[in-house]
Amino acid sequence: MEIVSSSGSFLSSFLIFLLLEKHTLASGRSIYFSLAPKGLSSGLSVEQFSVIGPTEPIRAWVGRTADLPCYLSPQKNAQSMKVIWFQSLEIVHHYEDGQDKFDNQSPKFQGRTELVKDAISRGNVTLRIWNITAADKGHYKCHFDDGLYQEEAGIELLVSGIMEIVSSSGSFLSSLLIIHLLETHTLASEQFSVIGPTEPIRAWVGRTADLPCYLSPQKNAQAMKVIWFQSLEIVHHYEDGQDKFDYQSPKFQGRTELVKGAIT
Repeated sequence: MEIVSSSGSFLSSFLIFLLLEKHTLASGRSIYFSLAPKGLSSGLSVEQFSVIGPTEPIRAWVGRTADLPCYLSPQKNAQSMKVIWFQSLEIVHHYEDGQDKFDNQSPKFQGRTELVKDAISRGNVTLRIWNITAADKGHYKCHFDDGLYQEEAGIELLVSGIMEIVSSSGSFLSSLLIIHLLETHTLASEQFSVIGPTEPIRAWVGRTADLPCYLSPQKNAQAMKVIWFQSLEIVHHYEDGQDKFDYQSPKFQGRTELVKGAIT
């Protein structure tokens, strides 16, 4: 392209490169996002925005539903924008041209996601994931692109297993024993179940109670995070090969032990 100077003479020709950001998906396919709106002026007025997500991790239970919200600041209509949710290099959900697109969606999320668009005209959307599995835990990105500008925010999803202790009559006890397991050193594809007793554990006032559980299939849990809850209170916390007592409920302090003789 030739540019004419103020004196009327031609400047030397030059090339303009379109900057593209390449995202290679887990499937091997690639998609591209233009970076030009952030770094190069197109002569158009660019309305910049930020993408805001939760400041704390989202907690979800295996088999339940997780809602991951994010919104634009300042508030603006996102109906005509491209909105893509990623987990690592996998597309979790893709919205574009006013429609959900499933061509490049990761197989492990197929049939399990919805983009809640009730407030999309105000720039507010929520990714809903059904039937949560242990493999769903991790870091997610919410990416907005209006064609001239793009931004994204990160959201952390923590996944917990629930073990419900049932009485001999088959009814649920008032307290749920919740076991929270996070593994950081193995592949997300290595799923497991947490198995507890099929009958209630009985204990006497002033005596000791042992509450056992184990992983299926059998695997080493030394490098895992294991947290026992009663309701919303931490009963015992094990992480990095050590017992942690910083956030233990006061009513359990000095009264608990995680028996680790068979943790491997």
